[in-house]
Amino acid sequence: MSKKITATLAATAIGIFKLDMKGMDIGQVYQELIDTKRTLVEEYVIQHDEMNKLCSSSVNTLRIVTLRKNDKTHIMLRVIRIGDGKHDVDNFHSGGMYSYFDEKGVIMCAAMDRENKIYTIHPVTKTKIKGFKIPYYKEAIDLAIEASKKVPQVTYVGFDIAITNKGPILIEGNETPGYDVYQSKMCMNKNKEGMKPLFDEIIYGDKK
Repeated sequence: MSKKITATLAATAIGIFKLDMKGMDIGQVYQELIDTKRTLVEEYVIQHDEMNKLCSSSVNTLRIVTLRKNDKTHIMLRVIRIGDGKHDVDNFHSGGMYSYFDEKGVIMCAAMDRENKIYTIHPVTKTKIKGFKIPYYKEAIDLAIEASKKVPQVTYVGFDIAITNKGPILIEGNETPGYDVYQSKMCMNKNKEGMKPLFDEIIYGDKK
C-alpha cells in the first residue's frame, strides 16, 4: 500500500482501520484495498448531535440485549457504551465505559470502565452522565425487537445500535453479548440482586 494511503489509515481496533478519503483518488484506493485484501469497507457512521455531547471521538452505541421466548421478545438489558475521548471506539475492552438507561431512555447511573473507575461526568467532554437523555431511544428498542425476529434459531442476542440525526441504525448483533456488564455493581437493584432473577423469571418462570 502506498505511503499516502497508509498514512490515512488510523487503527481503531485490532484489524480495523479508519480511512480518510479526503483528497484521495477513489480508483487508486479501491485497487490498493483489493491488493492488500482489505475487502470489507463500511461507511463511517455520523452519530446524533446529542450523542456527540457524551463523546465525539467515537460512536457511542447502545447494547440492547433481547431474548425470544414463545414468539415474544423480552428486553433483558439496556446499556449505553461511551468512548473515553482518546480512542475511536466505545468498546469496554478498548478504554470505553458503560452505563444503563431506563425505559424512558434516561441514563440511570454513573458510568464505569474496565478498571472499575466510576465516572459521574465524562473525563473529556465534562458532560454529566446520569440523567442524560438518549435521543430516539424508543425507536432503538423497536429496532432491536424487530431484528430479534429475523433469525428465529438465535433467541438471545445483544444488538449494537447507533443513534444518528435521522434515527437509530443497527451496527451488529452479538451472540455473546458481554456477560461482564451483567456483573457490575451498578446493575444491582435495591435488594442488591443482579440480573439473574430476571433471567430466571423469563426462562424458567411463568412469564410468557
